[in-house]
Amino acid sequence: MNWQNRFFAIEGIDGAGKTTLLKQIKEMVNNEKYKDFQFEFVANPPLGNVSNLGKHVRSILVEEGMNLGVYAQCAILFAARYENIAKVIIPALEQGKIVLTDRWTPSTDAYQGTALGHEDTFIFGFIRDLERAIEDAFYDTDYDTLQYPRTYILDVPVIVALQRIKKYRHLDNFEEGMLDKLDTLRNFYLDYSERGVKRNYRIILNGETSTVQLAETVLTRIIELQSR
Repeated sequence: MNWQNRFFAIEGIDGAGKTTLLKQIKEMVNNEKYKDFQFEFVANPPLGNVSNLGKHVRSILVEEGMNLGVYAQCAILFAARYENIAKVIIPALEQGKIVLTDRWTPSTDAYQGTALGHEDTFIFGFIRDLERAIEDAFYDTDYDTLQYPRTYILDVPVIVALQRIKKYRHLDNFEEGMLDKLDTLRNFYLDYSERGVKRNYRIILNGETSTVQLAETVLTRIIELQSR
């Protein structure tokens, strides 16, 4: 089974516009233009679907905030990722759907590894161990695609992200604790787009572009890949 052109991730710092973009894409795919394609959105309801564990992970992070150790955060996030793969992502891909996920492993590298782990080599080793454990669990699938999805990274200056956050969002405990790390997070994503395995799969998008235009850009690229 080859899922290479049907699994996509949306990444970026808080305030970059990820949720807004996914909402716009979800609205647009109901258009007659996309009637031949089925989509699955991996995000917290009502925007998308996640496993039961996935629904609870956010509340755990919110309740514990920065009191929860970074290693524990990684373990919880990967446990939820395993469940999302098994119960949402793989079933959708097996049905021939195009899957878009709100964040993926790069977020763990960015937030837990770089911003909170202070680039401690041990925390990155721990993340890679968790990643290998999931790979072993799904050995009979096209895990290479699950590990390295085509990723669209929304990039905005930190000052723009902060303006959006203050204007449109009520911050939870975890998000509040990350505000002074947005520069570090943005630099991580910019660096991530240019290094490592399959870096050509990582596309930086200007998050200050109109949401409709961004959604059209992403959908156009996704649909073009379906003919390959």
